[in-house]
Amino acid sequence: MTKPSIEPLPKGFITAEDMEKILDPSKRDPETEARRLATLKEIRADREAREARGEPVILRPGMSFRV
Repeated sequence: MTKPSIEPLPKGFITAEDMEKILDPSKRDPETEARRLATLKEIRADREAREARGEPVILRPGMSFRV
């Protein structure tokens, strides 16, 4: 049996603890959460303005308006 590696995780790697913080609103950083919500409001306002002008709304891969 081989020993587990003790090398640091690669940059951008998300651990189970990180996912728990991301998914559990009570564990989110209030400042980060406020920025996230402000960004969502901005995206929604932009989408609604485009729809009102009759412009097509194009989403980039991975984007969603549902939260």
